[in-house]
Amino acid sequence: MDAEKRAKNNAKQKRYYEKKLNDPNFKEKERLRQKKIRNAKSKIMTKKEKRKQMEAARERQRKCRASKKTKDVMQCSSLNSTVAQEASPYRVPQTLGKAVKKSWNALPCSPRKQKVVVSNLAKKVGLKLQQEKEPSSSGQDIEKSDNELAELVVEFLCRTDIVYTAPGMHDEITIWEDGEKKRVRKLYLTMYMKEAHALFKDEHPNVKIGFSKFCSSRPKNVLLKDTPRDQCKCKSHENFILQLKGLNIDYNNDFWKEVLCNADYESQCWETKCVKCNDGKLLLSFIDKKGLNKPLSVQWHQWVKSESTCYFKETNDGCAAEPTDNVIETFPAFKEHKGGKSHQQQRATGKDTTKEGGKEEKTGNQKGKGSGFKKTAKNIVKFVRKDKDSKEGSKEEDQAVVYTTGKDSSSEDKEKASTSGEADQEFPRRFINSLGEGLTRENKAMNDFPRLETLGALNARFDELSQGLGFNTTCNIPTLFEGITVPPGIVVQMQDRAKRKEERASIASSWASKYLMMAAPRKVALWSVNSFFIERCMAEICNARYTQLVTLCQNSTASESGTAAQIRLYGNLSRQFRQNLGDAVFPIGEFTPGEQNVQARVNINTALAARMLDMLTAMVAKRNARLGAVPQQGNGCMHYESYVDYLIDGDMPTMLPVNRRNMTGEGIKEDTFEEEAPRAGQPAKNGRLLLTTALLEYVRRQGNEPEGIRDRTEADIVLALREYDAIDQAGNARSQQAANIDIVFNFFLFCRASNIWRQNDVNGSWRRMKRLNIMLYALGQKMQGQQKITDLINQTGGGIEREKPRRTYNLRPRRR
Repeated sequence: MDAEKRAKNNAKQKRYYEKKLNDPNFKEKERLRQKKIRNAKSKIMTKKEKRKQMEAARERQRKCRASKKTKDVMQCSSLNSTVAQEASPYRVPQTLGKAVKKSWNALPCSPRKQKVVVSNLAKKVGLKLQQEKEPSSSGQDIEKSDNELAELVVEFLCRTDIVYTAPGMHDEITIWEDGEKKRVRKLYLTMYMKEAHALFKDEHPNVKIGFSKFCSSRPKNVLLKDTPRDQCKCKSHENFILQLKGLNIDYNNDFWKEVLCNADYESQCWETKCVKCNDGKLLLSFIDKKGLNKPLSVQWHQWVKSESTCYFKETNDGCAAEPTDNVIETFPAFKEHKGGKSHQQQRATGKDTTKEGGKEEKTGNQKGKGSGFKKTAKNIVKFVRKDKDSKEGSKEEDQAVVYTTGKDSSSEDKEKASTSGEADQEFPRRFINSLGEGLTRENKAMNDFPRLETLGALNARFDELSQGLGFNTTCNIPTLFEGITVPPGIVVQMQDRAKRKEERASIASSWASKYLMMAAPRKVALWSVNSFFIERCMAEICNARYTQLVTLCQNSTASESGTAAQIRLYGNLSRQFRQNLGDAVFPIGEFTPGEQNVQARVNINTALAARMLDMLTAMVAKRNARLGAVPQQGNGCMHYESYVDYLIDGDMPTMLPVNRRNMTGEGIKEDTFEEEAPRAGQPAKNGRLLLTTALLEYVRRQGNEPEGIRDRTEADIVLALREYDAIDQAGNARSQQAANIDIVFNFFLFCRASNIWRQNDVNGSWRRMKRLNIMLYALGQKMQGQQKITDLINQTGGGIEREKPRRTYNLRPRRR
């Protein structure tokens, strides 16, 4: 029985769904049927049941309206209240709906006015409205402010390929700008605003702007109507467009994409050098797509010159093949005309109209006289390449050209050094050129330092500069300055100019003395360096990854402390230089007492090593006397004992990091050698000092210094102390060029304090080592400025004068 009943129900449902699918008016019939059933039920219902049914219907309708309202608010509303939802004072939602409806009917009809009225009402009530920003669908749209967007549109609409500039003397218009009158030249659009907007969107695909906003941003001097009669309309340009119009072809930006292989203005298709599209094959195929090459009757217009030398528009009727032949014939000349106009616009504005990712790029070669750049002897060095067809030679060689900005140019327009496309071996040449440019800038003379165009000229010039350098190894720093013979090729011309101004000669000689003193190798070494390590260091510094340091060294407009980005870049590259070399490069070599080994080591003064041994032994003894033989706080003295073991046995571990936390302006604290107990699985961090810091601590506590320190270089030690004093507890420097300057400085000190040269040197390693010293000196000195080096040399007795700061007076009256 149950099976029969189930089969009947299934058959009934099947007939119901078939009827529902086949009958188009099924929904309306079903609604009327259900309404009839409800009316029949209501006739036999009691009052209590009717009241219950009405409440259920009211609740169902309220939920439906609430869900619909929430959906509309989520889609359309752009205002969001930050005030938390409170309990509604209306007991029944319908009462609230009536009040909202009355207020809504009282609002203005304009949507913008409605928002203004509602926002003012919200302020009076005490609500805060916040603008919601809808996320971009593409995720790549550039959100620009109204001012930035308006400036971009104004710059676009003032371009020479978009507007025509009125040539007359009185073709000017008066506009009000910031409350002041301003006379500007009249500009006439050569296209419709719709076309200009489409062209703007094509060149700036990531900028989101509508047509109404684009039109409202149009400058007042860019006029749409009343085009003057004397406006320049090229005959070939207009006739070509009119013939295309007769063939029912629209002339726009997409036209060139169809008839050229590459529509970019830098391509060869515009120079009539392309084989595929120069003769108009693509243009003919484009006309074939339109289906107008058939013998159909068409009408086109042409500008023709009459007997009275006036131009008038002539109407022609004929076969479609005639304007097609004319278009194909005039296509090469018209293409060359269009390309020349675009190139003129590109040179005038300094912008590349080709698109890469929707961004416009400024190229260095486009910044010419129009940007206010002049040739002078100041500022930055820019490397440009000669053309292959130049008169000076057929090879591509690098030239150094100096540019500087005029008074009206901003600092953002200054060019930076362009080092792309150059070989890694050209890195030393760029450094020497930048140093030479800095030397001539300091001496106020452009032609005193020659331009080094090839690597051979660089080596010849460097050998010339290195001649005449002499040192007196038995004297102190002041005598060492006197022992330097400055090469005559650097300062001779400056001395001639000193007859007019003596200041320039003094500045030139002092700067050259510092330059050559810091670049030259030392006669006495405290340790030796293996030639393999020298080659590794020179190969690493010539790597292409350090070419960004050239810009930092050449950028003379940077402040003395440098910007945060420059400090960060310098620190990262310095740290990368140290890490790439590895621990195998920095272990100190072995002493060679007695005769020197010219193959790999340098002769060391054994008496000097003995004095170093006595000094470090005394330091260890004093430390043990103060804290005990076996310190409980740590193993700080073991660091100095390792140096003692090195002086005795020649077994030296790798260089240890610096303890920056205990460095103060007064020197090293008494608890410098204390160290916290190392954690499990981590090495100890405190109590590890460099050899230079140990020597300084000995000098501070003893009041004098051993004789070997004088023979070394006091300027290096003082420089190390000053750099460490400037580092805070977090390891960051406040007023120097890198937070981790000790990495590069210790390598600089390590190489420069050694006598790197051999008597039977065939490969010229000592010349390359001196060149490397000049590079490292530029890394540590250029960013910080000349004043810092001057102060350091003054403290060592160098005697270089510096300008005294002006005294300031307090003019406040005294109290009685």
